[in-house]
Amino acid sequence: MGHKDHADFLPPFLEKIHLYWDLFINSELGKTIWEKSGMKRALKSFTGPDGSLSFELMMKNFENHSFRRHWIKAAAKYLTDIVMHVAKPEVYQRYIASAEYIVNGFLDSQGLPKSTHFNVKRPEESVTVLVNFMLKRYLDMDTDVSGYVKPAMDYLKQTLKMAQATSASLSSRADYNALADRVTDTLNLEIIEPVLRVYRAYKHSVKAPHCQEHLMCLVNKRHDKDQKGLPGFKAGLTKISSLAASAALSFQNGKGFWDLYNAIQSDANCEAKYPADCASFHEHELKVTTEVYHSEL
Repeated sequence: MGHKDHADFLPPFLEKIHLYWDLFINSELGKTIWEKSGMKRALKSFTGPDGSLSFELMMKNFENHSFRRHWIKAAAKYLTDIVMHVAKPEVYQRYIASAEYIVNGFLDSQGLPKSTHFNVKRPEESVTVLVNFMLKRYLDMDTDVSGYVKPAMDYLKQTLKMAQATSASLSSRADYNALADRVTDTLNLEIIEPVLRVYRAYKHSVKAPHCQEHLMCLVNKRHDKDQKGLPGFKAGLTKISSLAASAALSFQNGKGFWDLYNAIQSDANCEAKYPADCASFHEHELKVTTEVYHSEL
């Protein structure tokens, strides 16, 4: 679906994101990544009849446990093979130099200042500066994402190190499986599950507007049972998804966006600060989360 096809139905916050996504995916960099990374093939199941990616279809498919299990298995194997390939020192150096050149060329073409350019010698710092700048410029959000970028970068370094060791030593199948399990858990627990949880909270909030603040607060609470050794994408992705959901809710005559934003950022006890009867959401969550996905994968 082209931007113009549904521009009228998006709240301003999501409208800007969609506009820049369109800009990126139609750029040379976007087309290259979409075609050559295998993303196009991997996301084929979520493509609507018009050839565009359907978020609604994606969420619906992922709620199907059997589909989710099989998709994650296939995607994790594919990603593990890519990581094994990229981890070879000569390949890594080639890719990272190309990435710096292509990404900075794209940023230049969008008129972004040199201070936001990606720097391979300072990846963590340069990614943080770029994301902070883009959030401020395009979404008017004054924030610091360094707390999310650092653990993600550490995780990527550790994963590449594992892949390099596995590749260099012609290790046993067990080492390859350990790497595949790490990628599987990341996909499942750190990327798909947090977005799905926010999506379920969003769907419930549409039906039960009195639950909006309570649920936006609740889904952003950190849990001690979160698996250790994972990259920490979960908290950041949950927050980004919640902001998008809040923008959509406020656009549909729900609570004001900033009320929901405050609920997302709140450190308070959600039950005490935003009391609401949302029993049906909790019952559904219990039913969904008693399926231990990663043990089945």
